[in-house]
Amino acid sequence: MNHICISIVLLLSTIAMSGNSYSKDKSQAEENRYFGEKPPGLIPKLFDPKIVSPEGRFDHGSFSPDMKEFYFTRRKGKYKKRAFFVIRYEHNTWGQESETDIRWPQFSADGDVMYIGKEYRERTETEWSEPKQWTSKS
Repeated sequence: MNHICISIVLLLSTIAMSGNSYSKDKSQAEENRYFGEKPPGLIPKLFDPKIVSPEGRFDHGSFSPDMKEFYFTRRKGKYKKRAFFVIRYEHNTWGQESETDIRWPQFSADGDVMYIGKEYRERTETEWSEPKQWTSKS
């Protein structure tokens, strides 16, 4: 009986310690996901626009459902017309932004389809497919 009690105490201690370690790893990963800023809690806080627009010309942005891509727009300043950008989260860090032809993306609930106006793209193993046209089934 004594051996069972000791085994249970050791098991519970191991679970408690591994849970504590996991939460620290998760916290660091979450901070990286928000461009190095602390994730917001229940109270909204202003996101630092200098991260996605150093010229202060950030216009609009949205994350993909898996939080690995951030699509945003810039306008005014050196951009005479609205310009579209994407930043990708790879290897536990955010890369550099790049201009994209993807404008105002919307996503399916599972994140496997990106809707762009009258076109859509499907997620492949490494990126998005080329744009496809909707076809009506009559």
